[in-house]
Parts: sequence; C-alpha cells; structure tokens
Amino acid sequence: MRELAEYSEALTAGQLSERITGRFRPILEHSWDGEGWVRSGETRLSAARAAELRASPVQPPTDGRWRPWSLRS
Repeated sequence: MRELAEYSEALTAGQLSERITGRFRPILEHSWDGEGWVRSGETRLSAARAAELRASPVQPPTDGRWRPWSLRS
C-alpha cells in the first residue's frame, strides 16, 4: 500500500518521465524520481505497439517529463 502511495505522489508531483526511443527497435523508457527513491527501466516494444502509442491522443511532453498536476480548490 505504501508503494502505491509513493508512486501516486511522484506522478502527481511531476516526477515521472517516459519516452519511446528507437525507430527500428522501439523501447519505452521510464523513470520515477520520488521523495528519497528512484526507479527506472525500459520495455521493448513491437513496431505495432510503438506505432499505437505514438498515435495515442495523450502524448508525453517533448522532453519526456510529465508536468505536476494542478491543485484544485
């Protein structure tokens, strides 16, 4: 349960980055930079899955780093 809270806090604080690299051998790279912890990794993608992700209406920012969520009142 604590791990889920840590990932949620990192996500909403804008401490997640992800990007697809490589054209012929696409890889999804991701990095979490939480409060006192860091996790990163990569997943090989098929060409079809990479094309599907690249065509998705929700795309990571060009630098790969998601922005913090806005606070609601």
